[in-house]
Amino acid sequence: MAKKTEPIAVVSDIHGNLQALEAVLQDIDARGIKRIFDLGDRVGYLGNPKEVLELAKQRFEESVQGNHENAVILALAAGGKLKPAGLQTVMGFTSDAAKSVIQTAKILKRTSKKGKVPNLHTSTEIQIRPDALGVHSYDGRYHLTSNLVEIVRQLGIPDHLYTHPNEILQDKKLFRKGIRLVLGGHFHVSQAFITKGSQSREKSPDKDKVTLRKGEKAFVGVGSVGKARLQDYNFLRQTRELEVVEQPCLEAEYVILDGNTIEFPKVLYHYKNALRAVRSAKMPIPKLFEEAKRR
Repeated sequence: MAKKTEPIAVVSDIHGNLQALEAVLQDIDARGIKRIFDLGDRVGYLGNPKEVLELAKQRFEESVQGNHENAVILALAAGGKLKPAGLQTVMGFTSDAAKSVIQTAKILKRTSKKGKVPNLHTSTEIQIRPDALGVHSYDGRYHLTSNLVEIVRQLGIPDHLYTHPNEILQDKKLFRKGIRLVLGGHFHVSQAFITKGSQSREKSPDKDKVTLRKGEKAFVGVGSVGKARLQDYNFLRQTRELEVVEQPCLEAEYVILDGNTIEFPKVLYHYKNALRAVRSAKMPIPKLFEEAKRR
């Protein structure tokens, strides 16, 4: 069992949402947590990429390079010649995601000194603590086994973006000697898939914490700080999380590791300033915000 250590916060998928990130950092600070790790996709979709990258550099101990960082690096390298259709073809992005990446690259090039953009090139894997690794996403194929994954598939998210959690849990490259926790971003869903031998379990949907027992290992989806996709809103609606959220607020998610306990906090933030930033940056309005406005 892991020894009692200081708590660690793990965030992911901020997607340029400065307002959500500031709310999460305020929550982390209020809990007295000093160490913060980031699992990638700091940029994309929303309108404050420069500010998010600067704040990430100040506050995060280490960051992972996500697929949106990869796309922005590609767009910057292309010197303005890369079109959204090219990103859709090369990286499988949606039209809105590709457009937001192009705009993000333009903003970062315009606002960065000598065109040098900080904090995009980072690691593909980070050691969060001796028994825990952080990655952005997983390249394997995935099958349906749980209600959570059933919901994800029903939302029409392509299969190749996700993997059967048991497949991850059996991956010896990730769960190498001494590793019992692998944390991932990209999913925009908070959940813990836990296994010991042939037995498996998940965090109960009505619980905000799960504790690992002796001999167990887990793959943990840390959710999303930025929550900028239509699928996010549909998932929130299906799980009735938005029913208790008064406008103009939405929820940001992250994870806290504290010994053997994994906690899944949800933090309210005012999305209207984030919406203004998207409009100012001339990016497509995220469907999540459009849907929330109609409520």
